[in-house]
Amino acid sequence: MTWKKVIIFALITGVYTGLINLVPFLYETSFRDIAVNIEWWVLFGVIIASNCKKPLESGLKIFVFFLISQPMVYLVEMPFLGVGIWSYYKYWAFVTVLTLPGGMIANLIKKKNLLGTLVLSVALSLVAAMAELYLEKVYVSFPHHILTVIFCILQIIVLIANLVPKKKLKVLAASIAIIVFFVAGAINLSTQNITSNLLPEGEGWTCYLQDESNGTASCDDNHITYKYNKILVKSNTIICTNENGDSVKYDVIVSDDHNVSLVLQDDKI
Repeated sequence: MTWKKVIIFALITGVYTGLINLVPFLYETSFRDIAVNIEWWVLFGVIIASNCKKPLESGLKIFVFFLISQPMVYLVEMPFLGVGIWSYYKYWAFVTVLTLPGGMIANLIKKKNLLGTLVLSVALSLVAAMAELYLEKVYVSFPHHILTVIFCILQIIVLIANLVPKKKLKVLAASIAIIVFFVAGAINLSTQNITSNLLPEGEGWTCYLQDESNGTASCDDNHITYKYNKILVKSNTIICTNENGDSVKYDVIVSDDHNVSLVLQDDKI
């Protein structure tokens, strides 16, 4: 891949990403995911790395690609969203610095041996983790993000088919991606989110859930706290009583995108 192609590629992807991020009705859809996460950018890095002859060339070209494309995103957005959007560039600036050594290592993909397969598996693992993340989003708000899930799966299949020549190495690369997918799912399913609300005046509050299999509730001082998993959470009711015999009821309200709020239904019941 020539320098001219790298620079044009960077300009096109940067401008496109900035423009797509300005379309409100595309929010929370697969079409805007390129502006939110890394699955497309991993592919761009692999494409450049696999088309460079030497590690230094690969590192420099991937570095320049990100050095041009990411600021271009914010330059396109700035007239519409203001200079405050540059605060998001901190993450991508850090990633851009890492692409120089990372791109040199990524060039080993061209070796198409065990080491090259392991290096490629790092990219596949990132994409597999993204596939799992977006699969959860599909579950929460179907059919949003389903195209991104399909894209991630196809990307893994195509990269293995084209960059891993031997059958045993293909099995190894696919196995690593599958393991990462399920590990990421296990981690996300065990992650607890927290929401809270104020309790009425009183002391010695204790709380319990009507459906105790769906999260945990606790009272501390003048707050009620509800811990839950964002993917598995369902509507619920929390009953709180204090040492004076007063009782109140909170409904656990779950929105379409699985955000949770606690709503006090009655002062006393």
